[in-house]
Amino acid sequence: MLASETRVRPRIAVVVQRQYVAAAAPAIDPRRPTRQSRTSEPQRQQQSFEGFGTGTVSRPVGRTSAGVIISVIVVSAALGTAGYFGVQRFLKQREQLIVEFGEEMVQALQFVERRSADDIPDEDRLRKELTHVTRVYSAKAPLWGQKRRMYSSFLYTLIRNVKLTVGGIMAARIAQQMLGVSERTAEQVMNALTEERLASAPSLLSKLLFLSERLGMNSKSLRIRDKLSFSAEAVRSLQQNLCESCYRDVIEERISRLKEARGEQTLTAAGLPGPGQDAELERFRRRLTRLSLDIELARDMLQSNNIPKGYELLGLGERDARTIIENFIADKERAVDATARDIEARERSIMARQRESAAEASGSGGAKPATHRFECQRCGYTLFPAAGREWKFYGDDFKCPQCGAPKSDFRDTSEQS
Repeated sequence: MLASETRVRPRIAVVVQRQYVAAAAPAIDPRRPTRQSRTSEPQRQQQSFEGFGTGTVSRPVGRTSAGVIISVIVVSAALGTAGYFGVQRFLKQREQLIVEFGEEMVQALQFVERRSADDIPDEDRLRKELTHVTRVYSAKAPLWGQKRRMYSSFLYTLIRNVKLTVGGIMAARIAQQMLGVSERTAEQVMNALTEERLASAPSLLSKLLFLSERLGMNSKSLRIRDKLSFSAEAVRSLQQNLCESCYRDVIEERISRLKEARGEQTLTAAGLPGPGQDAELERFRRRLTRLSLDIELARDMLQSNNIPKGYELLGLGERDARTIIENFIADKERAVDATARDIEARERSIMARQRESAAEASGSGGAKPATHRFECQRCGYTLFPAAGREWKFYGDDFKCPQCGAPKSDFRDTSEQS
């Protein structure tokens, strides 16, 4: 019994030792050339699979953790860079779309004004065009929630790029309604434009002030007048001139349509009296004809009580509108007088050139000298005018510069010399 037990014990110890070695083997550094490294790849995979549930699988903890951390850092940096540039591109696209919206709105206004068959643009057609532009741009993702900035872009483009008209006032009012901009928000937009973009442009500030007053803004809430360096009287005069200029545009539009209705065509050179060879004289005569017709049509407006529309939107009454038409006629009459003087001066110049040409042509036909010699019989003063130009230097009222003798005391001594 004891002998058998003695023979069995070493075997048990050997088995335990082999199990211990097998269990400890995965902890050996795989980079060392041991007998463990001779195990084939399928066997290692099988051992890893069998020991997966028992927690005896070996893992290179240091190398794996570092790789995962580096991968996470690289991916995070890539995502952060892509997100930064994506946000910058998004913001840039939004700014560009806001500017384009203002330009498209102004172009729609000009399109309606050109196609209008009345004194002022048709409000329904203008609203339709502006609504179409607003819907197209409001549907773009970068402009979601940007209606205030869209309204600001339209106002800035309207004031900076085009002349302020009655149609522009109508368009500003329609745009405010379509974009859902309240009166208080509109005042804030105008104050922001005053502070940020128009502070160094007094002419644009005057237009913005004029527009705000026609839109019914509260002048106490606006800071536009504070930025103008002019006196109160000068600001009032500028606003009055802008108002009169807007209504004059309406008058000009009415006269232009009346001319088209009457079939008035631009005069040609053949239809003008007098010498038609001079381009400047033709231009003066065309202008005189055009001004005379403007005066005639404007007087018809007053006599027929057919006052052009639009003065209500400018805050004017009918009497104010009549006064502006009368001033318009007076300005045209002064322009007619100035043009008539230009025509007269030009005709005298043409006739003088013709006389000179005729004199030169007659003088070149004979053997007469190139110059004449006129001698004063009192003092001997001698004058040498060119042949054919005596009338210019030796007129009927000529007097001797030395003794004051009249022209009758001079004698032509050219033939004698």
